[in-house]
Amino acid sequence: ADLKEKGQAYVGAFMYSQSGEEERMSAKSLGEDTLEAKETLSETLEELQEIGSLAQVHHVSKNFDDNTGQILLMAHRRISRVGLISQSPPTVAVEHLKDKPYDHMDDIVRATTMEVVSSIKQLLLLNPLYKEQVQYLSRNNFYIHDPSRIADLGATLCSSDGSEIQTVLEELDVQKRLEKTLLLLKKELELNKIQHKISKQVEDKMSTDQRRYFLMEQLKSIKKELGMEKDDKSAVVSKFEEKFEEFKDKAPAEAVKVIEEELQKLSGLEST
Repeated sequence: ADLKEKGQAYVGAFMYSQSGEEERMSAKSLGEDTLEAKETLSETLEELQEIGSLAQVHHVSKNFDDNTGQILLMAHRRISRVGLISQSPPTVAVEHLKDKPYDHMDDIVRATTMEVVSSIKQLLLLNPLYKEQVQYLSRNNFYIHDPSRIADLGATLCSSDGSEIQTVLEELDVQKRLEKTLLLLKKELELNKIQHKISKQVEDKMSTDQRRYFLMEQLKSIKKELGMEKDDKSAVVSKFEEKFEEFKDKAPAEAVKVIEEELQKLSGLEST
């Protein structure tokens, strides 16, 4: 918020390296603040990746309960840390990175770009959250017809771990970046398909069980209304259960299980 008021609503954003992430998670589990634990900014920088993004601050929200918050950033370009300027405020010198020259009309570039776009569209159909993210980017002048930007967009939609996203961020060869993003998108599509399959299986099972339960309850109510709450079949089942109860504790567990399952099936059958 202070940066916005000062007209400096841009920050350098760098992901933790693998070792830095492990240390951060370890400190978090102990309730420590890794930034406060470090004596100097240079010690903290050693845990961060060298290449990051120059990002615009779009929104800052504070949690007054524990003095934490969240920040929404819009990345604009790649940067590389080249030196430390000051400890307070934490400031580093950066070099702005550019993509390697490439032919936008190259057949391989165009074909890979089209496949990335196709994969993004498939993700939008599977999960509406992706659609909101793409719409947000398009409203903020994200160049959706630029192969370089499309590769970056595809990577932002993936839930891959930080190291895989970092490889896309560090890649300055646009064709190779498109290929890496496409691989991540295909993994994300498979993950979403598996998630939907599991979700549907659970929903179908719940629907079947719930329908059976309600039908059985309705059947009981109808029998009660007609004075048939305990028919011949129910009497037989009850009698068998009473007799079996005497030997249940001594019977093998597998036999008990099978008998109880068969009794349950018999109880659900309609009387003739």
